[in-house]
Amino acid sequence: MSTPYDSQQVKTILAERGAQVEAYLQHCLDAIPMQGRLKEAMYYSLLAGGKRLRPVLCLSTAALFGLSAEAVMPFAASLEMIHTYSLIHDDLPAMDDDDLRRGRPSCHKAFDEATAILAGDALLTDAFGFMVSTVKDLPAGRVLEALASVSSAAGSAGMVGGQILDMDCTGKTDVPLETLQTLHALKTGAMFRVACVSGGLLAGAGLYGPAGRRPLPVAFSGPEPAGGLGAGVRPGAGTGLSGAEVGGPCRRKGYDPA
Repeated sequence: MSTPYDSQQVKTILAERGAQVEAYLQHCLDAIPMQGRLKEAMYYSLLAGGKRLRPVLCLSTAALFGLSAEAVMPFAASLEMIHTYSLIHDDLPAMDDDDLRRGRPSCHKAFDEATAILAGDALLTDAFGFMVSTVKDLPAGRVLEALASVSSAAGSAGMVGGQILDMDCTGKTDVPLETLQTLHALKTGAMFRVACVSGGLLAGAGLYGPAGRRPLPVAFSGPEPAGGLGAGVRPGAGTGLSGAEVGGPCRRKGYDPA
């Protein structure tokens, strides 16, 4: 069976959308009045590189349903802001205690711990303002639904919930596979999943699709396993590694999936 795009075309599209996101991020905080050192720390981490996969997935899913990148970009960029906040806080001495991030000093090393904490707080909080700003071009109901999905994925039921599991597993070599599955599905998988779901919701692909088609969130997540969000997600799939090799000892310093 033929597919609409070959692998090189997909790489080209991802690179083009990644460049669009990068260009937007370069100046996205300029209009927000804030103390100079705080803005410097926020930009320091936000512009530290990366694949920009989360915003690219949001833009790409929205495009599948006919929505322009321009209309979605502030929302998509907010996903990178949330991701960046999580990395800043991950690197803090109380968490992973990493001195380097993407080959240069972590935010708390380049500035100080208090500034890094506040930079992460600001990125997370401002991200929701960027999401809401899309209401200028999109129906408020769509924006609200997409925003709620991101809030759930980023919070205690998603990424933060995965991080507390990660910390609980620190240094352990006997972590059950089911726990590892849940950890990875929440800490990393939840934000990847919602990047796709939110893009579709913004474009009007709501919870109830046309007759005979699966609703959008189900289409991206598959049937919910009995064990919860993490069940059925095998760490190391396709790598030849066992769950123990992937996660034990759990929490490898400096790990950044994207």
